[in-house]
Amino acid sequence: MRLLRFIAVLLHPIVIPTLVTLCYFLVVPIYFVSEQKLAIITLIFLTTYLIPVLFVFLFKRLGVLTNYDQTSLNERKLPVLVMLVLFFMIGKTLFVIPNFRDLGALYYSSAAALAFVYFLSFFRIKVSLRLVAMGIAVGFFLHLNSYYSRSFLILIVLSILLSGFLSSALLYLKAENEKEIYFGFFIGIFASLLFSNFL
Repeated sequence: MRLLRFIAVLLHPIVIPTLVTLCYFLVVPIYFVSEQKLAIITLIFLTTYLIPVLFVFLFKRLGVLTNYDQTSLNERKLPVLVMLVLFFMIGKTLFVIPNFRDLGALYYSSAAALAFVYFLSFFRIKVSLRLVAMGIAVGFFLHLNSYYSRSFLILIVLSILLSGFLSSALLYLKAENEKEIYFGFFIGIFASLLFSNFL
């Protein structure tokens, strides 16, 4: 049980962007100055992790959220909208820099996926945000694999396996159901592969 909770926490949707960006800098065949890497990772960590955490505390304080883990569709709308805007801003910032267009497309695709999740919430359709994030990661590594004409198979397989472990953990903990998980994963992959076509 503790292991399953650890997996669910480790692969939280606000953690995955920083992990994917770190993997990106480790594997892409582009030389980046250490200061560039540090600046981008810091920007992404602050924007996709620290700021959302502060917003969650603020929303909880204001009564917008009643629970940190289990939220209703209505409670989800504002946090998802905030994340959508943050991801869009990162995408817009990075996409205009030639060496960071990959990352720009990654965060544009994340914003697009969240926009779709937000849209679905008006139809009472709940989607697993954790699996959206994992789907985006899988799609991003698939894009890198074809774009750079070199194998990123280890990252692709690892991200798919982690998606499976995460899905199993969420189902066991009754945090998500199968429909929410499948919807989330395929929305993430679709959004990621869609925006990779702009590169």
